[in-house]
Amino acid sequence: MKRVFIFIAIILVAAGLSCEVPRVQFNLGLDFPGDHELEHGSEKADFDSEFGLSPSLELLVPVNKQFHFGPGVEYQIERGVELEGNGDYSPAFGFIPVYLTGKIGFIPEGPVIPELNIHLGYAFMHANDDYKGNWDLTGDIYFAIGGGILINQRLCIDMLYRYQQGSMERSFYSGHHSILVTQRQLTLQFSARI
Repeated sequence: MKRVFIFIAIILVAAGLSCEVPRVQFNLGLDFPGDHELEHGSEKADFDSEFGLSPSLELLVPVNKQFHFGPGVEYQIERGVELEGNGDYSPAFGFIPVYLTGKIGFIPEGPVIPELNIHLGYAFMHANDDYKGNWDLTGDIYFAIGGGILINQRLCIDMLYRYQQGSMERSFYSGHHSILVTQRQLTLQFSARI
């Protein structure tokens, strides 16, 4: 956790030393239903997650006309998990990824530029009481890769494949137990660069 913040501080210092002016990018992601997996030892259970929204903010430092990098943070609004026969039980979860992003344009200039978009970082996990019960939540790796288009150097539309992990942990009389939580999904992201 401490390393993530040190890494982001280094990126911000590099941005301040850059000859180019950093740009801010505001994003709104529409998260499609995804694969939600719980793993405890050799036991696995797969569920479908529901649609969700994910606003995010990125600081992009231009290295040249085709490559930008910088830190980003996102808040995934809690979305449900589709369980059979859950009655009044409404489990919902989300993640808060803190990441480094890299955006590579395939051509240096033009009104429409195809881009490759990569995220790598740490995702904090959060959930409602119906999801976590008395378990403690921890975060883990966050990764996303996708492509899209940059329109007039201002508006972006991207499709991202996202992978994030967290865990639920609890100590019992029989010992410490941990359940690995993995979420995979596609996200359609709309962005504005300032």
